[in-house]
Amino acid sequence: MSWLPSVRAADQSAPSDIRFASRRCPRRHRWAVAGLAIILATPARPCTTLFLRNAENRIVGNNYDYYAVDGRVIVNRRGLRKAVYSTNSGLQWVSRFGSVTFNQWGHEFPNGGLNEAGLVVEQMMLDGTQYPIDGRPSITEMQWIQYQLDCSATVQDVVASDAGIRIHQDSTPLHFFVADAAGNAAVIEFLGGRLVAHTGDSLPIPALTNHTYEASLAYASITRPEQADHVSSLGRFVQAATSAATFAQSPVTDPVGFALAALDNVNQPNWTRWSTVCDIGRRRVYFRTQAARAIKQIALADLDFRPEATTRMLDINTTAPGVVVPDWPISRADNLAVLTSVFRQTTPLASTPLSYLQQRAAYPDSIVIEPRPPAITSHPASQTVAPGGHAVLSVTANGDAPPFAYQWSRNGIAITGATAPLLSLTSVTSADAADYAVTVTSAVGSTTSRFARLVVA
Repeated sequence: MSWLPSVRAADQSAPSDIRFASRRCPRRHRWAVAGLAIILATPARPCTTLFLRNAENRIVGNNYDYYAVDGRVIVNRRGLRKAVYSTNSGLQWVSRFGSVTFNQWGHEFPNGGLNEAGLVVEQMMLDGTQYPIDGRPSITEMQWIQYQLDCSATVQDVVASDAGIRIHQDSTPLHFFVADAAGNAAVIEFLGGRLVAHTGDSLPIPALTNHTYEASLAYASITRPEQADHVSSLGRFVQAATSAATFAQSPVTDPVGFALAALDNVNQPNWTRWSTVCDIGRRRVYFRTQAARAIKQIALADLDFRPEATTRMLDINTTAPGVVVPDWPISRADNLAVLTSVFRQTTPLASTPLSYLQQRAAYPDSIVIEPRPPAITSHPASQTVAPGGHAVLSVTANGDAPPFAYQWSRNGIAITGATAPLLSLTSVTSADAADYAVTVTSAVGSTTSRFARLVVA
């Protein structure tokens, strides 16, 4: 299953108790909706995630099964400073990576996605989840996904981030499947107020449904595929495990088609709203929805993740087949329209006040571009000069927060008074032969150029 957004209480503090079953970027908004009661114990809806890997491929497939089919595919930019929404913990971070996400509950609250580094994060409902309560800054469950796609490159990064942040205790009970470009994967659960991460040898089956991973493994160990149904959580786990094993052991000429067929095998009539396939190695995302069955694909290489670009999106139910590019700017009005439609179609949330939806839809307006330190666009060039000749070394740079300061060095030692973009050396002698570099500094950081070698001959 997926998630239900929930109203969060203020943070509490208690001693930290964190357990790792195997082997790490860190303003303030409050959800103040009087009388908004979110029911977490809703009827179970099935979701399935599986990881298909062999020598050539790293592919994550996911079925999203829930009430509404509305959603957006969003291109999230790198280099943005963000603030946690609603938990009042003060957590802030800067996005290191751009990402493509599938969003039903608003911009910055994705169901899952793929980032530039090749990290995939997916979520499913897990009754019995208990998030920790301690002094670490907290974040809501869906924004935790965006945080990881913003800041983490590997499975190890995701697991290690638990040392600095936690999911808020009142968040919807979820567990997560994470995979990276190296072929590593993890199931991340929160049981008894502690993070439990299954990776490596403790993750023999790269799949996840709606039981704890240990319970799923136990069931799979005594159930043959022909005995497993295609509807229940445990049955779907066995079916997904069979697909993953077949993929790993047999030649596959169409890995994306194989992944979609495996997702069809656990498709839930009237509940599977969309299926996504993330080809990590090729940095491509494929998807189709219940309303638009044609397969679409998005290549991350075609997208503009620069911080100064406009955040763009695509209706997940677009009827255009083949290669698509999200090209519509994100707007508060569109964000609100999707949120309103999804909340009204989700039975436990249908009476959510419009004022709350308006507040949630406005959240991304608080995101700003993080000032960039200087970036050198033209490095000083090596050159050979005759004794008594004249040498000029120069640098050009751009970035935020000018003016820039310059400091040249010779063989790593600062040259007194050499504080301009140009370094002019006249009547050179053999004593001037050296490696020269320049450090460019602004209010938000500094960058050092490549070395330029001056040869006097």
